[in-house]
Amino acid sequence: SGEFGIRSAALTTSNCSAADGIGMSLVRLHEGTESQLLHLELDPFHIHKDRGAHRFDLDDVAVEAGDRVEYRVDPGHGGGNTACDWSYVRDLSFNSTTEHAGVD
Repeated sequence: SGEFGIRSAALTTSNCSAADGIGMSLVRLHEGTESQLLHLELDPFHIHKDRGAHRFDLDDVAVEAGDRVEYRVDPGHGGGNTACDWSYVRDLSFNSTTEHAGVD
């Protein structure tokens, strides 16, 4: 879980008029294979509700020894425009919910 967004300064900078937001992904890497666990997009330049911090949660993900979970940011909307993609993540946390079945 965590929160992400685009810094408010980007919304008021005149050089950011062509900006189109970002994409955010959580990706699991297991034995050389990538699996996208979550993908969200924000465009606070054009969609008012996309402004500010946005919480994300992801439950019930199996992560084994040697796996990695990566937080990634991309240009969003399938494009290549990275103008003013001043993103942030905060309060990022991973919690283990491992159960020990069969243990007396």
